[in-house]
Amino acid sequence: MNLEDRITDVFRIERDLERAGRERTSHWYASGAGDCWRKRWYMSQDVEPDSPPDGRGILAMDVGSYIHERIQAAISTYPGVEVEVPWRDEMAPYGGRADLLFSEPIPEIGVEGAPIVGEIKSVGSYKLRLARTGGPEWAHVLQAAVCAWYLRAEAVWLLYVDRDSLRTLWWRRPMDNSLARSALAEIDQVRRLHLDGRMPHRVIPGEDEAPDPDAAKPHWRCRYCAWRGRCSEDGDS
Repeated sequence: MNLEDRITDVFRIERDLERAGRERTSHWYASGAGDCWRKRWYMSQDVEPDSPPDGRGILAMDVGSYIHERIQAAISTYPGVEVEVPWRDEMAPYGGRADLLFSEPIPEIGVEGAPIVGEIKSVGSYKLRLARTGGPEWAHVLQAAVCAWYLRAEAVWLLYVDRDSLRTLWWRRPMDNSLARSALAEIDQVRRLHLDGRMPHRVIPGEDEAPDPDAAKPHWRCRYCAWRGRCSEDGDS
């Protein structure tokens, strides 16, 4: 085993220990909105990942989590800001946490009106450049909309932070109830497939083409998916 493999093993062991200490729940979280149906199905069925991230991938996630926490701490110094605000659906097994909840306007960062749900996403430099012209990723919009729906917010505020340079980019969007309802309906479809034990097709909400892990240039979600090998074997029938 070379040094790179040993480093990767240490990252994986620490990550697995951290996850083992988390409370298991039957809830379906808003963070899954907009994600690949097949991936969420594997997760719900406790299918063992066959393509776990390497040390570099785990490090990127850890750095993202660290930046996320520091940004929350910085923004919470403004008046009227709550962090990690939980919500639960009383009638269905849905739940989640909003990164931020603004109860007062903060014009200098584009938070106008209240209450507003804020979501923080750490991204790479390339994704930040794309977002400057193309806007935030559709999955991130869906996740924020679901949180805002349950917390009765009038708008969502999405913040992108470059992991390398800490440059930021933000958007304020008025609450779209129809968007939240469609995201919840889509989550419920995957949940019902889970309950029936039926594997879903490869579907990424908001995208016309189904992702293919065996394509010459696979979708970026496929490249980073921990179940890429299993998905390839299962096909899309």
